[in-house]
Amino acid sequence: RRDKAAAALRRPWLRALLDRMRQERCYSAYYLPCRWRSTRLVYAMAEAKRAGSPLYGKLDWAGYYLLGGRLRRD
Repeated sequence: RRDKAAAALRRPWLRALLDRMRQERCYSAYYLPCRWRSTRLVYAMAEAKRAGSPLYGKLDWAGYYLLGGRLRRD
């Protein structure tokens, strides 16, 4: 399963989507984990969101502020 996730993070369509998000200045909680190709962080965020854990919100805002808080949070 981890191999499939890692392969998905390397797909050209995901790279194009992330590039487009950067151009449009749109933010998603999964933007940085996908940009960094971090399957562990994507999994941790997905599990935190599924469980309703406050960790999801903390990671979401941490990613937003790591980017300087300059993207839209639509």
